[in-house]
Amino acid sequence: FDRLAGAFDHVVADLPRWRLGDHVKHLDRLFLVTEPTLAGLRDALRLKDAAQVLAGADLPVLIVLNKGGAAKKGELAEADVVKGGLPKPAYVLPDEIKVQAQAQATGKPMVQIAPRAKASRVIVEMARDLAVDDGDAVPTKSLFGLILGGRK
Repeated sequence: FDRLAGAFDHVVADLPRWRLGDHVKHLDRLFLVTEPTLAGLRDALRLKDAAQVLAGADLPVLIVLNKGGAAKKGELAEADVVKGGLPKPAYVLPDEIKVQAQAQATGKPMVQIAPRAKASRVIVEMARDLAVDDGDAVPTKSLFGLILGGRK
């Protein structure tokens, strides 16, 4: 992490649960991705509590509810997840099987394949929130940038 942090402004890492203790001291926030099932809720609660014990209660924990791939029969409602003890999800990734399959088949990011899909919009929102520090303003679209082919 030290080398990555020295080379880049932002580092995003997908940590397996068993490595959380080794790296929690490097986190400035935790995006905890879970599926809306009872097992996912229990696992997310354990990970959230462990991270806050190791890093301190001031570590921001943002819940990402990933509905893609979750069994519809055992899926909990967003309100039930909150009643179960997790904070209100900051992001909810919808289940968009067709778009996900198309992205996998072409080997391209879903945001590039279907930029107007609900899941793509959530991913873009997450990326923008990750790239902005607490005191910074979120960059907006500008006419000049759009004319020159900047952000869309």
